[in-house]
Amino acid sequence: FRFCGRVIAMALIHQRLLDAFFTRPFYKFLLGCVMDLSDIESVDEEYHRSLAWMADNNIDDACLDLVFTVEEEVFGQTTQNELKPGGGDIAVTDENKGEYIDLLVRWRLDRGVSEQRKVLLKGFTEVMDRDLLSVFDAHELELAIAGTVEVDVDDWQKNTLYRSGYHPDHPVIKKFWTAIRKMNNESRLRLLQFVTGTSSIPFEGFGALRGSSG
Repeated sequence: FRFCGRVIAMALIHQRLLDAFFTRPFYKFLLGCVMDLSDIESVDEEYHRSLAWMADNNIDDACLDLVFTVEEEVFGQTTQNELKPGGGDIAVTDENKGEYIDLLVRWRLDRGVSEQRKVLLKGFTEVMDRDLLSVFDAHELELAIAGTVEVDVDDWQKNTLYRSGYHPDHPVIKKFWTAIRKMNNESRLRLLQFVTGTSSIPFEGFGALRGSSG
């Protein structure tokens, strides 16, 4: 994980995209941002819906009978983990449900990976100063590391260089772009990977894309 952190930092420094896609909470972790309820949605939609209902509704009359603990199954054994000291004796009410939800979100996103993420971050910061990431938000950092997966054919066509006698008005080139426009996005990404060695597109667009030869 320490090595992976170094690879991510080196890719950022040298403006190389990684053919790897992480969840949005991972990018917020690199930025040192506080996780919130919206971050659960990309990890577990059902869990997010449950917590979102609790956040949007008065739970005092719902008879949920909750306390500040969470159940976890490990090797077939169910255990109770306190979300805060003495959590087993603290009832969840409409007044303190915000804290309960925040603690659940933190537990759900940290469960089983907190130590690995710390080691990954150590490797990352050995190569790149974390403060340099302050210019990004989570979405921008995702684009800088992994690029975008939506292919803009107009941008692709605009930034294509032709050789060996081919040009934009050549009959073969016209048929090529006609075929590209008929493809779905997945097929376009596969073709892009075959041609350039990567299926990721820089956030600046095709003008900043580097092929397998650099």
